Amino acid sequence: MYYTNGVVHWLRTVRPVSERQPQIVAMAELIDMLGVSKSWVVRLVKQPGFPQPVERLRVGQIWSYADIADWAERTGRTVHRIPAR
Repeated sequence: MYYTNGVVHWLRTVRPVSERQPQIVAMAELIDMLGVSKSWVVRLVKQPGFPQPVERLRVGQIWSYADIADWAERTGRTVHRIPAR
């Protein structure tokens, strides 16, 4: 099979699925991402300035990964990689 230079470049730059971070996160991912306990995340979510969820589902709230990462950076928190599940 032959690839054009553009496709070869794309194949070399695409990260494996295991290295990608999700676009949306729920409680479990927030725990991993912020490196804190569930009870601490519950407190953070209630604080003024914490990003609003993008949606509220029956299973819980979900947030934008980018919104949480931006908030963490603004507030001096470390963002940890979310492990693949």
